[in-house]
Amino acid sequence: MRHVGLLCGPDPGVKHRADATNVLLESLSTLCETISAFPNMRLMIEPLDRDVHKLDPSSPVYGDHHIPPGPSGVQDVQDFARAPARVAESGVLAEKKPIVSVEVRTAPGDDPRETVHLCRQTMSRVLHEAARAASV
Repeated sequence: MRHVGLLCGPDPGVKHRADATNVLLESLSTLCETISAFPNMRLMIEPLDRDVHKLDPSSPVYGDHHIPPGPSGVQDVQDFARAPARVAESGVLAEKKPIVSVEVRTAPGDDPRETVHLCRQTMSRVLHEAARAASV
């Protein structure tokens, strides 16, 4: 096995969010320490968006359907660019470069090649923004 994947879990609500974040960080630290004994193993994390249903319910991409980034999506470049900074601050990736992937479905009637192009363009902008923010 080379990859271990996990979901961050449901949002515990505002009242318990800080405690849940601390528990998540402790758990991730323990997992990373354990995985470090296996040089070829990587931990993959899929963060869940607690506001995923903020689109119009009549939209074909309403809900958790891996919608494309941007105006019709929930997250955009600035949202994505914050993630590398938070990971870097945690020190989890001090020795290894992360693998970043994008899980997106093409909306009914859309061209899959356009979806791929949008994702590549967005990731390029995210990496540029993250590098810019790191150099400030």
